[in-house]
Amino acid sequence: MKHYDIIIAGGGGAGLGLACALLESPLRGCSLMIIDRDAKQQNDRTWCFWGGPETPFTSIARHAWDRLMVTSDGFEQVYPMEDPAHRGWRYWMVSGADYYRHTLQKLQAHPNVHFVLGSVDSIQSDSRQAQVRVNGETFTANWVFDSILRPGDLEVDLRRHHVLKQHFEGWEIETPLPTFDPSRATLFDFRTPQHNDLRFFYVLPFSTTRALVEYTIFSADLLKPAEYSSAMRSYLREHFGVTDFNIQHTEHAWIPMTDYPFQRRAGPRVMNIGTRGGLVKPSTGYAFKRMQQDARAIVQSLVENGHPFNGRRAPARYRFYDTLLLQILLRQGHLMKPIFEQLFRRNPIHRVFHFLDEDASLPQDIALIASLPPAPFLRALLRVYLRRKV
Repeated sequence: MKHYDIIIAGGGGAGLGLACALLESPLRGCSLMIIDRDAKQQNDRTWCFWGGPETPFTSIARHAWDRLMVTSDGFEQVYPMEDPAHRGWRYWMVSGADYYRHTLQKLQAHPNVHFVLGSVDSIQSDSRQAQVRVNGETFTANWVFDSILRPGDLEVDLRRHHVLKQHFEGWEIETPLPTFDPSRATLFDFRTPQHNDLRFFYVLPFSTTRALVEYTIFSADLLKPAEYSSAMRSYLREHFGVTDFNIQHTEHAWIPMTDYPFQRRAGPRVMNIGTRGGLVKPSTGYAFKRMQQDARAIVQSLVENGHPFNGRRAPARYRFYDTLLLQILLRQGHLMKPIFEQLFRRNPIHRVFHFLDEDASLPQDIALIASLPPAPFLRALLRVYLRRKV
């Protein structure tokens, strides 16, 4: 059996990010194997994040915006991304294709990094080492990091935890006439029928004639394909006056939104990462920035402690906040649009960002929560306390 220092099961955003973080650390000489059933040659997703240019992946950003807009019925606000406390901040976009190409080029330049194309059959470990079986062959490692979300991982007890989906249809379109303002991205546009869910549009302009437009829904169930398309065409016609356009690229996916406590330590020498490790923020679906921060924390723990399990944990209050918001999404979906409107009307944008990054101070959290209508959250608190999720 071939032995490695580290095996990463799953070569997506979390797995490739961890591999790159290892190569940028004192552990760069470790033997490393990455397993994935896909060669990662497709532009299968888009990742966005806010922050300064200090991350390893801002250099490959397809675009960055220095202003963000939130709009609703009778409300429109444009927020500058940079202020004296947030120098160089932008809203960054990284395409899946660029991310894969960039990370794979870095990794393939190291002779100690090996790739296996196939499906992971099993992962086991004891106190000495872990074993990974792939394509009928067994490999061993000092540590295994597993990012593969398998069928059944989200079959949770609905009396104890919430499970919803963030699902979306995205079109990258080109218009014959100038249509978009490439200096600002639309983070939320709530001017669409809500149907007792939270629904909004997300617009990332690359030029005056080209943009990625996404229709996003937070709900328990997916829509029929024709419903996404109909909503997209109605939005473009009603709010941009656009009926003539070419679709250059499409993306359709869903992200689990749940307060289920995903297991991080899956064995004495196995750690779950990415979505499988609970790195998707339960109430918003944001994951890319969290996964990259997690990768650096894992590497730091390996260097300083000889194991990966001493990473940063966000204060427990954020898990509680997520649970309340998921309860409102599930039971009082019609209230989510006015809640989000008040959130952005009454708070500076960076207070919202720090809250979502789970690194705000307690006074900042209190100020943000005090800006929201209390009744929906009190009802949600009562239902959570009584364990009445559905």
